[in-house]
Amino acid sequence: MIADRRNSLIEAVRGEQKSSLTKENNFSTPIKSSIQDRLSALSKSADCWQDRVKKDDDLSKLNPSSRRIPCARKPPRPLGVENKPPTNIKTSISSFDNPSKVGILLNIDKGLESFFPHHNNSSPDVSLNLDLDSVGKTEVLVTPRRPKPRSVHRGNLRINRLAEIDTTNICIAEDPRDSLPKISILKDDLSQDIAKSAKEGLQAIEDYSAAKDCLKHHDNASPYPNKMLIRVKGDKKVDVRLVAPVSSSIHSSGVFILVTPDRLLKYEGENSNILERTKAAQICIDIATRGDLCCSAKKVEVVTGTATAFLKLLDGGEIGEEPALPLEPFECTVARLNLVLRITDDYKLQSLIKGERVRCSLLQPNDALIFDFGSEIYVWTGRNARKTTGRYAAEYAQQLMKKSVPGSSELLGEDFKYERPDWVLYRRLVQGVQDILFSSKFYDWKSADAKFIGSPMTPINSKLYSPQSVKRNLREESRLLGDYVASLRHPPPITTLEDQDIGREMKDVVTENQQFFELRGEELLEIDNTTVLRSNSCYVIRWQYRIQVSGVRKLQTGEESEKETGRERVAFFYWLGKDTTSKQQGLCALKLSHMDRDKYPHIRVMQGMETSLFLQLFQGKLVIKTPSKVELAYFLVCGAIPQEGHAVQIDESQPLRAHAVYIEINQNIRLVAGCDCRENAVKTGLILANVIEDNHKTFSLSPSASTSISIQGDDKSLNWIFARGRLHCPRFFRIYETEVEELFCPQYHNELEFPIEQNRLSDTVIIDAGKHLWLWSERPPSNFTLHVVQQYWSKSNSQATVVIKGNEPSEFIALFSTWTSWEAVEQPVASPPRNLKEVVDERSKTFPLEALRKRTDLPEGIDLNSLEQYLTDEEFQKTFGMMLQEFHELPDWKQIRLRKEAGLF
Repeated sequence: MIADRRNSLIEAVRGEQKSSLTKENNFSTPIKSSIQDRLSALSKSADCWQDRVKKDDDLSKLNPSSRRIPCARKPPRPLGVENKPPTNIKTSISSFDNPSKVGILLNIDKGLESFFPHHNNSSPDVSLNLDLDSVGKTEVLVTPRRPKPRSVHRGNLRINRLAEIDTTNICIAEDPRDSLPKISILKDDLSQDIAKSAKEGLQAIEDYSAAKDCLKHHDNASPYPNKMLIRVKGDKKVDVRLVAPVSSSIHSSGVFILVTPDRLLKYEGENSNILERTKAAQICIDIATRGDLCCSAKKVEVVTGTATAFLKLLDGGEIGEEPALPLEPFECTVARLNLVLRITDDYKLQSLIKGERVRCSLLQPNDALIFDFGSEIYVWTGRNARKTTGRYAAEYAQQLMKKSVPGSSELLGEDFKYERPDWVLYRRLVQGVQDILFSSKFYDWKSADAKFIGSPMTPINSKLYSPQSVKRNLREESRLLGDYVASLRHPPPITTLEDQDIGREMKDVVTENQQFFELRGEELLEIDNTTVLRSNSCYVIRWQYRIQVSGVRKLQTGEESEKETGRERVAFFYWLGKDTTSKQQGLCALKLSHMDRDKYPHIRVMQGMETSLFLQLFQGKLVIKTPSKVELAYFLVCGAIPQEGHAVQIDESQPLRAHAVYIEINQNIRLVAGCDCRENAVKTGLILANVIEDNHKTFSLSPSASTSISIQGDDKSLNWIFARGRLHCPRFFRIYETEVEELFCPQYHNELEFPIEQNRLSDTVIIDAGKHLWLWSERPPSNFTLHVVQQYWSKSNSQATVVIKGNEPSEFIALFSTWTSWEAVEQPVASPPRNLKEVVDERSKTFPLEALRKRTDLPEGIDLNSLEQYLTDEEFQKTFGMMLQEFHELPDWKQIRLRKEAGLF
């Protein structure tokens, strides 16, 4: 029946299409005509087009004036009749007073039917005979229903754990310390010398006999498990968390740290990223250096490959399988285990974090918090939190230890179905005292860097007083700077190693072992312990030491214990001879970095800049020789104290200094002492002479070589020079323009003979020898420098001498251990040493204007950039029309213009 109806509909549509096609194809064929007939027909049609236009009678009825009259609005309809049909439209239209002014309603659709013909195509009626009784029943197709994925809610696991905690049946007594009254100082007490409350406290009598029994005793038991496996894994923010200490927890996509009471092992997976390795290295350094997590290991054992011995420390199994790649970063996945609870004022639980990473803003000093990381539970108490709140937090945390943790088998390596296993960590922490495992949980944790306060080594800048006054009043600034330099004191020699300042006294420092290495070719080779170093080679000394702690008083007995030995420490000194090349020095530092895998401190020591600590490693028996083989050799004895004594080979053509001691080697050994030398220097020289005698093969001496002593004057062939005015160890101050800095000596002592070498002289240097002052300069010093030196030496009645580079006298050269002629000085200024007062008086003279303009007969060192200062007051007023002080207050551009106009620029 349905099929017949379908066929009849198809036939009806086809018939309609055929009828429309026949109408479109039935058109008349145009009659052929000539061009002239068509042109005349067009002209006739153009002349009578107006007659063919049909006039509309309705248009003549329009009143043009009515177009300017706005149509009257309909009266507003009453409320509530919006949905009623408008029945009074005719009445409203016919109710106007003047019907001539009413616009005629036009039918705008008039004429459209003639222009756009409308075809009413109606489909023919088709009679259909349908037999509804014959319609059969058809089964509906069943669409399979697929199960919807279960939505993941990050906080569901946390809510279940929180709901299982019983907070109603717990009742803990109030801690009496929470109700202690706060001490307040009255205003009346502030006006008195001793407050009234302080007097009452001093007059009170208390019995402290039972206070000792109330003190808490030190608990030596470790709060950490004996075996902890720390997983370090993450893509952007590395997560640090304890996992089950079994072999199956380890895989190649992370870094794992195994911590035992005496060992520290690190396993780096092949697929671990740089962030994971860096974070693991930082944790290992903190554990090894600070003894964190109750681990006494001082070195980190790096495990690679299968590491059978490493797995035996766990359970002896095999490494676990590679975890599947998650859809989100691992740190976000494992963060779903996190739960942070706060103890409220009524001792209830308030949830702060559920399934998110923790942040430092949670740690408030007035709160007591519970941190549940699945495998770690911490009870954190702020410094201002109430004691009772902390007790409730501990009780709730104990309940959490007995609760299950869903998802622990995939994320922590073991299923916490009923309660937490034994390896789970539980700790109580106080604000400011936490371990590296707790602080690593916070992605924004900022560790406080240690601040080291050392001796001032920065240049002293006179601009600190007033930058503008330096330009306008140099005389006043030079006076202030001179007084400041005179008040400085040379700092004592201190070497800082691992946050410990080790001074010359070596207090509580115990040397355990020393190893020597020498750079031979491109390799560092271990050699026997030696006290003879060659200046054309590089050496590495591995120093193993401990720092003792003394004066520790026991709490129980009250007795002062003996010195307690600290942990083992190691430092590397690499000494570079003065005759070594840059390649040798670079190779030595590179090979040392490769050899020292534990990254101990490295101290670079250049020959001539040895520190007090480095010299004391040789116990006053260090000898430094040059590679040249000569029959006659001289060694200068250096060192202020016997423990720092050392001998350095010098050029045999150098004149000897009268305040020094020398060792002469010429088939025999002779100790030569100057007339002004110290007694301790002679004793040090005898010790070093015995060292040379014991190493006679190294110095090409026969075993029967003897040692003798001579004094200045015994051998007339020796050339001696004296250091004028040397009373103590000289001090050196370098001046550059308006800045001053002291040249420091790493082994400075008041009795040291030669603190500074010649190669450190540059610019302008003040040398204070005690009874004589030297001002050395590469060029004639400026007026500012002269005034600084004059103010510095104003309290002394001794002489001060100005020395120009290349014209140094022998009294000045004697202040240095060796002296060579300046190669850079091609034509030294022909200026002999002069008295400081004479130079200052010469610079303070005034000159006529014409002499300043010619610049011919002016003394050397005069400031050619400010020639106006050498004019008299009358001539300055006449030349510039103002006083000198007014001239200095002008801007720079105007001063330059006035100098040009006066011919002084």
